[in-house]
Amino acid sequence: MNECVSTPAEGAPLAPNKRVNYAFGMVMGVDDFRQEQVHLEWQDHLANRLLHGYGTVCGLSVTHRPYPDTGDVEIVIERGYAVSPRGRWLWVEQEQCARLNEWIQAHRGELGTFSTPGSYAAYVQLCYVECPTDLVPIAGQACAPEEETQAPSRILETFHAELSWAPPEQAAEETIRAFGDLLGRVTIISETTSPPEPDDGEYLLELVGNLPALSPPLGDEPIYLHESTACETMRRVLAVWATEVCPRLAPGEADCILLACVHFDVDAGGILLPGNVEVDNCERPVLVPDRLKQELFCLLGQQGATGPVGPTGPAGPTGPEGATGATGPAGASGATGPAGATGASGAVGATGATGPAGSGGTPGATGPTGATGPAGATGPTGPGGATGPTGPPGPGLDPNLTHICGVNWDHNQGTPAEQLIIAGIDLEGLVLAIAFSDQVVAENLNLMSVRLLTNLPTETGDALPVNCFCEVLATILPAEFDLAPDDRGDGTTCLILSGRLLDPGELAGNGVVINLPAVPEPRLFRVQVLGDFIADRTLIGAGVSIDGNHLVPWLPLHRTGDGVPGGLFESWFTLLPQGRSPLDANRVDVSTLVALGMPVRLARAITDSREAEGSFTNVSNLRRRVRESLGLTTDEFEAVWQPVGDLVTVRTG
Repeated sequence: MNECVSTPAEGAPLAPNKRVNYAFGMVMGVDDFRQEQVHLEWQDHLANRLLHGYGTVCGLSVTHRPYPDTGDVEIVIERGYAVSPRGRWLWVEQEQCARLNEWIQAHRGELGTFSTPGSYAAYVQLCYVECPTDLVPIAGQACAPEEETQAPSRILETFHAELSWAPPEQAAEETIRAFGDLLGRVTIISETTSPPEPDDGEYLLELVGNLPALSPPLGDEPIYLHESTACETMRRVLAVWATEVCPRLAPGEADCILLACVHFDVDAGGILLPGNVEVDNCERPVLVPDRLKQELFCLLGQQGATGPVGPTGPAGPTGPEGATGATGPAGASGATGPAGATGASGAVGATGATGPAGSGGTPGATGPTGATGPAGATGPTGPGGATGPTGPPGPGLDPNLTHICGVNWDHNQGTPAEQLIIAGIDLEGLVLAIAFSDQVVAENLNLMSVRLLTNLPTETGDALPVNCFCEVLATILPAEFDLAPDDRGDGTTCLILSGRLLDPGELAGNGVVINLPAVPEPRLFRVQVLGDFIADRTLIGAGVSIDGNHLVPWLPLHRTGDGVPGGLFESWFTLLPQGRSPLDANRVDVSTLVALGMPVRLARAITDSREAEGSFTNVSNLRRRVRESLGLTTDEFEAVWQPVGDLVTVRTG
């Protein structure tokens, strides 16, 4: 139904778990853009396939209708969307049609069991394909054929719909349906039944682990789970599904889904009988949105409808006479009889005593409030209460985290090349060593977590000079050091006595080596250790990083760390030449001169004069220009220059 031919992407396969790390000034090529696409497609396809599944999402109904004036039947696929077994989106943007009898006659030879007359089934499937399209000119060689000077500028993600004698492979769909059948047979029971039913949890785990095959077939027998352990059993069941069953459900070579089954009959000549065609969804996989699944929650916990009330049973025999009940309450009083005649008046009684005096009159209105008097003097302060007990230490800081306890260079100072070697480590050139207070994960020690940088003055052509620090491509090697306490510090630092490089397969060590095979000229180096990316081997189960912050007072006076995992260790030093031969005043930088002991203002005068007036021609020219730059008399200049003047010279040529 769609004749687009699948064409593989050009170029070598790319690792899908890599994404492009864009940087300013980065030169981009075809593989960089392909890498970005491959990474995003990989994530999208994995999310669809592993988190959601595959199947029809919306539309794609399959129907049939007579094809006019031919006696044929047309199979119709409506517009819609689906997700393929590999997690790719399929979009059928317009109706697709195929003539069934025409297809039967073209493909009857492919079915070895085709005989007439007979009943058969064909399968409608939808497959993902990619089509190169939109040719554009590309740069080519002279006299190259036309096909080598054009290339497709787009990849069309489309589909191929077809009829086939066999359905596409649907191992994942069959396994999920079998899992659903198992869950549908689970019955939660109470352990209080008499006699108690056995718990089938282990049996259910075995059945799930053997999916999609069920041996022996389960039938309709219920699977009983005890109420008190059902949730834990289901968690174990889901873990078996994720760890054992899911890895076996890799999609097949063909990225196709089943849409429908077409059932039909043919006559003695093998011609379709149009009136006997039926189309059904058969085993079509369907993928519904999460919103619809929410509505399905209403089925959870539903019970069957109450059955009709049964007929009234026959009356039982009359029971024995009950005991005499208690005496009832008294009845109501009768009506009052008629009143008798009035008797004669009695004699007048004596006068009663005088009653008590009446109450007083209403009180008058309250008078106005007087003015407030002056405040009294403040009383003496009472004694303070007793100090409460000290509360427990607060959470967060941990002074016992693994940290950096020693290095073999002098921080912020000049360090001679002879110092940068370690006994027992046989490497050419310089060996910078960093020691940890405990074991760390060896594979974390690499160019991403340990860096060596050096400064590179850059001429920008404007009034803003730039001093760039560039990463040196040194070799980073995990090591195991013999350490001793360093009495120069506060008892938390260490000296590196000797060591060895870790053998392949060793998981942890207490140090790392930065190796420079060639001994460079004197220059400033900066060392960085990214503590966030180096795990403490002793606490690896908790995922704790080393405590790397380099805080005052610096090594070797105090080890690194502030009680919080992670942090940046940064240290710098100036590499001194072996034997300290004079340095070229036309190339040396301020940091190196200061590290060698030259006063800052004198070192700056050398570099400022060089930048303002150009290179020095000889030592006399150097001395004169520096003296003038400082504004000193000859005697004043000599007093400053003599102690350190032999540190520099002027090399020509």
